[in-house]
Amino acid sequence: MKPLIVAGVLLCTCTAIGVARDSREETQTTRPLLRLLDDLRIPIESQLAVFSPTSLRGRLVSPENPRVIYFNDREAVAWVRGSTSFEVIDFSSANAPGFYTLDQSQTTEHRADRANQCETCHRSERTLGVSGLLTLSTPEAYGGGARHSGIATDHRTPLRERWGGWYVTGLSGGWRHRGNRLGQGWLDSLWDQFDITGYPTAYSDIVALMVLEHQARAVNLITLLADRARRAEVSADAVRAIAADLVDYFLFIDEAPLPARVISTSGFAQYFEDSGVRDTAGRSLREFDLKHRLFRYRCSYMVYSPAFNSLPESARHAVYDRLWQVLDGGDASAQYAQLSSDDRTAILGILLDTKADFREYLLASDRTLHDGGRRLRKSLRIDGRVGLHVSQLDH
Repeated sequence: MKPLIVAGVLLCTCTAIGVARDSREETQTTRPLLRLLDDLRIPIESQLAVFSPTSLRGRLVSPENPRVIYFNDREAVAWVRGSTSFEVIDFSSANAPGFYTLDQSQTTEHRADRANQCETCHRSERTLGVSGLLTLSTPEAYGGGARHSGIATDHRTPLRERWGGWYVTGLSGGWRHRGNRLGQGWLDSLWDQFDITGYPTAYSDIVALMVLEHQARAVNLITLLADRARRAEVSADAVRAIAADLVDYFLFIDEAPLPARVISTSGFAQYFEDSGVRDTAGRSLREFDLKHRLFRYRCSYMVYSPAFNSLPESARHAVYDRLWQVLDGGDASAQYAQLSSDDRTAILGILLDTKADFREYLLASDRTLHDGGRRLRKSLRIDGRVGLHVSQLDH
């Protein structure tokens, strides 16, 4: 299949407690899904199962027949058993996500059709007024249909209010979320919840769900920023204000704390961490914390995403200006108090090592960067390229 629509989703083949791809032979139903995920480089560990009927194929969805979603930082694929097509969202561009349906034929070529009706739900105040992604918590989603509108969730939502209408697998303790069937507690897997024939894996991972929630609003903020930056009637100050909102979100300002440690049982967490770009010290923005917060370093991996990279240059530079201002300590507002000096130094170091256009923009802007009590300065041109070397210090 030619990759004309989307690129791929994050899921892998091994899990923390076994093999995610079931040892059963692939069924006729499973085969086209696995082929599509493979074509799009989508590992199955990102599988999420939702039984809320608030979707295009809602009439087929129930606790006994949940819809499954697979995602990465470029697109998402959804499928429900009994449907003749897959749902695909391509958010690899800042221009706005594209919504498609793909037939489930056994042929080598999938036919893609625009699914414009998806914008009925995917464009509203809950998506910031632009076509976007939406994760909902619908705690009363037991039959009925789309009247279960629920609340939009992201990393700022208290965890006890999240995941109504979703199956949630993973380990934690001492608190309850709103996922799974009424009265149920924590689930190790989905083996005993419904007939899993046709599903590639028996998990709906809690860590994958938290990542998807974070990513959804990040995509919407990127889309909003791109839209406003391209409008001649929108002032530069207004664009900078949206860029500041995106930076605050990227830095996990107002993130809801984890009530207790959470553990991924599907293998998603390991795959996600392993797929991250690392700096010279071995650090990555994809490293999880999962004890007190979602990520170890308070800066979103979405800064590397195709959507962010496709922002108009002026908008991207507005984000970089604000990032530098916060990380270099130029903004001492109380809202940034949770970012310690060590946090800021680590994030700045990772970005300077791994985000070339960020580094080069700061150098071209003739910024003085601070590392603790030391100042980093520009290096000489080496091999025709401007570099920044931590070893070159002004004391």
